Amino acid sequence: MARVYTTHANEKIKILLQKLVDAIEPVCYGSLMENLGQELGKTILSQVHGDCAKLYVAGTVEDADYLTKGIINSLEKKISSINFACFWNHRVSPFGIEDLSAAPILRKYFEPVDESVDYLIVAESLMSDECVVKTNLSYLIETIKPKHIFIVASVIFKGVETKLREEFEEEIHNKFQFVYFAEDDVKDEQGNVFPGIGGVAYQRLGFVDQNDKNKFTPEIVKVRRAQYIAAKKALNEAVEEITKKLYVRLKDKGLPRRYVDTVAMPDGYMPDFIDTPRKLINLASSLARKLRLNIQSILQPEAQIEFLSIPQEFKLNKLTQRSQVAVAAHLYSTVAEIVSLSVKNPYQPMPLNPLEIRNGILENALKIDLDSLISYCWQYQLPVVHFDKFPNKVRKPDGVATIIHNRPVIVVGSTRKNAASLLFIIAHELGHILLGHVQDGGMLLDENLTTQDRDDEEKAANNFAVELLFGKPEPYSWERLEFRQLKQKATELSRKDRVDVGAILLNYAWYTKDWKTAQSILKILKLNVDASARINVYLKQYLDMQNLDKDSLDYLYRSEVLAA
Repeated sequence: MARVYTTHANEKIKILLQKLVDAIEPVCYGSLMENLGQELGKTILSQVHGDCAKLYVAGTVEDADYLTKGIINSLEKKISSINFACFWNHRVSPFGIEDLSAAPILRKYFEPVDESVDYLIVAESLMSDECVVKTNLSYLIETIKPKHIFIVASVIFKGVETKLREEFEEEIHNKFQFVYFAEDDVKDEQGNVFPGIGGVAYQRLGFVDQNDKNKFTPEIVKVRRAQYIAAKKALNEAVEEITKKLYVRLKDKGLPRRYVDTVAMPDGYMPDFIDTPRKLINLASSLARKLRLNIQSILQPEAQIEFLSIPQEFKLNKLTQRSQVAVAAHLYSTVAEIVSLSVKNPYQPMPLNPLEIRNGILENALKIDLDSLISYCWQYQLPVVHFDKFPNKVRKPDGVATIIHNRPVIVVGSTRKNAASLLFIIAHELGHILLGHVQDGGMLLDENLTTQDRDDEEKAANNFAVELLFGKPEPYSWERLEFRQLKQKATELSRKDRVDVGAILLNYAWYTKDWKTAQSILKILKLNVDASARINVYLKQYLDMQNLDKDSLDYLYRSEVLAA
């Protein structure tokens, strides 16, 4: 039966194929193969989508300097990202049975990739059966997981395409696209395809046998290996420069190395592992997200690292500068965003009236206290989280009210131990949110609710909190009391007004400035305990852990938002 040419074979290609069959010198034979490779490359290019596609070309040792080189030369005219692999296969047929043929890989040159490959191109000068291509393709599929696969050859023996597809599962062989110029269906007594490519490629190229062929190192491998080593060295030097300066630049932004390593660096981070552009970008992305940094500023070693721009309003003491709380604000926003995006159900609008909220809480609780208020907020899918893992010397604000993707979030940063103090902070921040002091994407930060200057918004949020806790805007008229009198009075009012006794005592201290007596009673009643941990008990209960990626979950644990 006559040779069948495919639609890819024009007159020029037909002439090249015919010349292969003629008895010519290895140098001429190699040149013809390179020309055929260039034509295969042109055909492939017509079917590749996008100049930015990631390509991987693989061939065998005998074809590397000829057919495979030609393919790469054509592809490089349009595609910039091309990686290469070369395989040294030793073909064997046990007992001379062709159907048992195998082609194990003796050696390989393999350029690693750190991201997905769009197109894998597996080339062979002549596909007389599926043996060699199946072996090399199996290794490549497992290693680089390509999206599309071109299987290319100058000539293919009839039926090989079907057999090769049968060697792989449907999910894999559906990616196959075969490109070849001619199909033959005759083999001579030695098993050589006729007319094929005029015999066995490595013999036509001057090699004695397979052993001779497998001792040879193609020039393209030598050149690309040298280029790869040089490029890797240059990359390592660049990465080393960036990582060496990174800690210094972060420290300049108020983020010392001890803090960065403890809280922000990815789990298991080691500088030596950052050896590719993709790993460096992944590191920068992780740090940018956790520390609220501009990723481009991280990747430019000579630039100053910059925080992301976030709409912020700071409620500060007179002597406090914005720069002193800027780091805390950005770290607060990270925790708030992670928590906000990890709650499965959307925020349900909460009543705007503090008395209505109070009555809603008391329908299911004995009194207004830290637990009942937090539980009420979570009923409306409004997260409340405690976070105070800041670098040394960073001011720790009492609390933050923010709205992220239409979900309000309250972050408490106060290091006060008693539940009543944290109860008031949460009620105050809730007031900011429900009174419209915070817009979506924005943040309002309160430095210290007991000492900072009172503007109109702060007064309004305070009044909201007082009415929520006590049921009226001016609950009590205080005068200084002795220890026993205050203890008895606070206990009675707590029962009558169904509010935490600690809140009564702090209200007394606020109006009389008698903090010493109030704190003594808090201590006697054992109310000065670490209440912040209770806030995050609710957080852990309501968070949808399935919505958290590994990096975010690790950050919440390392920043001690979630208990280990």
